[in-house]
Amino acid sequence: FMNKALTSRPLTQMEFEQYEKELLIWYTEELITSGICTPENAEATAKEDIVRLCPNGLESPNCYFQYLLSDKNEEIGFLWYCLRKIDELEEKDIIFICDVKIFEVYRGQGYGRALMEYVEAETRNHNLDKIILNVFDKNEVAKNLYTSMGYEVIHEGIGSAAMLKNLS
Repeated sequence: FMNKALTSRPLTQMEFEQYEKELLIWYTEELITSGICTPENAEATAKEDIVRLCPNGLESPNCYFQYLLSDKNEEIGFLWYCLRKIDELEEKDIIFICDVKIFEVYRGQGYGRALMEYVEAETRNHNLDKIILNVFDKNEVAKNLYTSMGYEVIHEGIGSAAMLKNLS
């Protein structure tokens, strides 16, 4: 794959509202199919998780919602990350990837790797050196990509795993 340098633009309020609707549906389904939640409590859990990560929607502090753009300025994917303290003992925030996706028509072209390289650049821009994400077990493609890029599993949950990459 040629080197695909990505740029980004923030979501508008309208785009965010649409995204939030779709996220709730998708995330609710994932929680059920991965065995994390029952159909009865999945939507409530999904809502809680989303509100905890971005209590004020697009205006939430330390939350970044971005469309990723190709060199032809096409929207090829999406990224939502937060700066968070995972552990009170940590001096510095870490980058927590809440949601990341390459849109279907652009998959299999090396954009996934380019997107993760973009995240690493963002992490360094924030003067930070750790990235954490959660990946559902059944998402083998993503898991393999993260592993090949130096992410390590730090916690195995029901149906998903937390992975960490240390840039320092």
